[in-house]
Amino acid sequence: ILLPLLSLAVIIGGSNFLKFQVLWVYITLFPFLFFTWGTASRYYYLASMGFIAILSYLFLNLYETSRNKTGKTLLALGLSLFIIMHIFFIEIRITKLYNQNRQIQSILDQLQRLHPHFPANSHLFFSGFSYDRKWGYAIRTVYRDPSLIVYRHLPAAHELNEISAPVFVFNYKDGLLKKNP
Repeated sequence: ILLPLLSLAVIIGGSNFLKFQVLWVYITLFPFLFFTWGTASRYYYLASMGFIAILSYLFLNLYETSRNKTGKTLLALGLSLFIIMHIFFIEIRITKLYNQNRQIQSILDQLQRLHPHFPANSHLFFSGFSYDRKWGYAIRTVYRDPSLIVYRHLPAAHELNEISAPVFVFNYKDGLLKKNP
């Protein structure tokens, strides 16, 4: 509620630059705001440009209107702390993604050793590690087979009996991928 009210105040009484940037944020967010599934961070890139321009404008305005050296120093230190925090959080995210990719690569290598080829339309069930939708895409890409169906959970016995295509069940524990009989 606060953000739209603040945006409206900027559009009514702000400079042309700020008006443009606020509209930029909303226009670039609008195409995917109503998605019902999780959105990828790439959708926020264009909107973040407007947001950063607004922050930069506000910072520069505060810096230029500050009359004493202490106020300017505090603003500069605040901006420096903001930048350092972002670098720190980006580094944490990069490390997390790197570790996830190493785990996925290890699992894919083990899977290829266990099964160099899967029959078309195979159903693959995995348990023991967390993964997202990209995991199924990675398997289909490595095997060059878009017909593979990848599940994030182990099926109940009656679910397995209902599948007419080949079924493979795998469990990942302590760094090892094992095929369940």
